[in-house]
Amino acid sequence: VEMLTDCDQDSIWLRVKVLGHDATCHTGRRSCFYRTVGLIDGKATLADDGSRPLFDTEQTYRKPV
Repeated sequence: VEMLTDCDQDSIWLRVKVLGHDATCHTGRRSCFYRTVGLIDGKATLADDGSRPLFDTEQTYRKPV
């Protein structure tokens, strides 16, 4: 486990040991950082890195009936 802060202390970075299903994002993915940012013709683009959810978010976050 490790916690760092940036130079002006407006961001923190955590390194943790994940237990269970290895997903740390509410989307079910291992990380919240599953999209890459690129440039095409000077315009920013987003691309999915191909990772898939490790658990069913509909089952986990569904509203009670």
